[in-house]
Amino acid sequence: MRLLPYDKLLIHSPLPVGQAEARLRESVGPERYLQFNAGPLPFLGEVNGTEVRIHRSTAHENSFVPRIHARLEVHEQGSRLAGTMSLHPFVLAFLVVWVTGTVIALRQMVARASRGEPASGVAIPIAMLAFMYLLTSVSFWWEADVARRHLKEILSSGELDASGVK
Repeated sequence: MRLLPYDKLLIHSPLPVGQAEARLRESVGPERYLQFNAGPLPFLGEVNGTEVRIHRSTAHENSFVPRIHARLEVHEQGSRLAGTMSLHPFVLAFLVVWVTGTVIALRQMVARASRGEPASGVAIPIAMLAFMYLLTSVSFWWEADVARRHLKEILSSGELDASGVK
């Protein structure tokens, strides 16, 4: 069981590295901030040569969209995109603060209960931890699956439409 959403990414493509890079470039728009609509392309970020730093473009702001850091590599009969999918560093920092504060509150409640004082409200920090874990995990893994599917379509040998997907 993983505590933090993080996954390795490995997508094989029949396309040579140069063609795979061109496909990715066609499907990645420039980073945008504080815009609440999805652009015409499925990903935002940058493709610099074989280095890829992207995330999915969504119609809503979702802090749990995986950040994809990968590299295009020559592989047997084509290429492969190898890297990781992880949370944005600011989201990780927020989660650390949230969990630390909640665990401190829970420890204080448990310490009071062990001294015989009323233990009312112990369920609240436990529920807060469970809620944050479920929200983070479900959102991240859902978005990771969608991103992986889009990348597989982009790096396949079929034709792409104007939005960068088949």
